[in-house]
Amino acid sequence: MTLDGGASADGKVLILFKGHPGVGKSTVAQALALRLQCPLIDKDDARDCLSVLSDSVDGATLNSLSYAIMWRHAERQMAVGRSVIVDCPLAREELYEHGNALALAHGYRTLVVECSLNDSALWQKRLQSRASAQHGSETSHKPQTWEQLQLLLQRYNGCDKWTQQLDPGLWSIGVDTGFASPEDLARNIELALGVKQVPEGT
Repeated sequence: MTLDGGASADGKVLILFKGHPGVGKSTVAQALALRLQCPLIDKDDARDCLSVLSDSVDGATLNSLSYAIMWRHAERQMAVGRSVIVDCPLAREELYEHGNALALAHGYRTLVVECSLNDSALWQKRLQSRASAQHGSETSHKPQTWEQLQLLLQRYNGCDKWTQQLDPGLWSIGVDTGFASPEDLARNIELALGVKQVPEGT
């Protein structure tokens, strides 16, 4: 499926999902990938597989390798003309710049879908549910508790707020994942992309 509207002239777009662990961005990204029938590349898939090296390689190096694998996979999909969804925290501006440079090199536009969850109680519940469902050594690199998440946000030291300081020309969509179901949120993103027209009366 090609994407019209805000996408490139021939409908090609790199969709970068951004958001903190546990807000529900991966669920929305998956719902959107199903609607658009395009590849979904999750940084944590690579990071989970690399966890077998944790005894001999430090976490920062494994994280960097995970991003390298993620971008390589995304670039391969763009090279064959497929629109791509990338799912990662995207907490640093240089990650966006790297992805956007790859997109421009292949004639794509870049859309940032910034996911948040203003309901902190629901956020905590989702984080705890995810930790229970994904319990194991492969996912130990992810925050397992609300306290661990707060420590991670402190380490960000505000760098995750880069979208508030970029050029207003940045193509982005803000999504509160507590506002509607993942399927409805994906539909709204699809409409913003221009894939379909908004039905009359909605």
